Amino acid sequence: MVKKITILVTMLVLTLSLAGTALAAEAFEATGTVISVGVDSFELETGEGVFTVYPPDGFLLATLMVGATVEVKGEVEGTEVTATEIILEDDEEDSEGEEEEASGGFFCTNPDAYHPFAHRLALQFGMPYEEVMTYFCGGEDGTRYGLGEIMLALMTSSALEDGTTAGDLLGQKTEMGGWGKVWQSLGLIGKPDHAGPPEGAGPPDHAGPPDHAGPPGP
Repeated sequence: MVKKITILVTMLVLTLSLAGTALAAEAFEATGTVISVGVDSFELETGEGVFTVYPPDGFLLATLMVGATVEVKGEVEGTEVTATEIILEDDEEDSEGEEEEASGGFFCTNPDAYHPFAHRLALQFGMPYEEVMTYFCGGEDGTRYGLGEIMLALMTSSALEDGTTAGDLLGQKTEMGGWGKVWQSLGLIGKPDHAGPPEGAGPPDHAGPPDHAGPPGP
């Protein structure tokens, strides 16, 4: 009798264990707020709680800012998410209006009205807001850059700490055709196929608003 009970308990444990393994990884899709960014993952706060998200290969964690809203798709085990797709909603909104704005849209023709994301970049990297908008709207040569490109140029410039400006890097990116090639030429990464953000990329420790920076206009 005892032997039969032992066998039944063992079978039950094995069944539950196999069921738990089968259900361990579940489909995940949620939109939330980035609350921290690490070396190989970031934390996402959603209505269901806080998850640690591991991005897919090729995703640049350097493009994430704390406070950004992102949509994540992938598989979840407990509170750990292996992402297959990450959509930056700020970037999505920027890209929809970027072409119109950069070709003479509202923020480019009304300098007293601060572009929210451009203003955030200026404050985070200690660059005059007007300079960010010059790259965005086009300078004397008429070349215009997306805000995502400007952000990566600022991150790379702060990582180099050798006087190379964001403008220099944007020019190199245009000439070479991609950030991977720029970072490789500067010795920041290896082969372009494995391009990622340069080590140490991010705003300088002393970054703060420029002396003349004011709050966004009403």
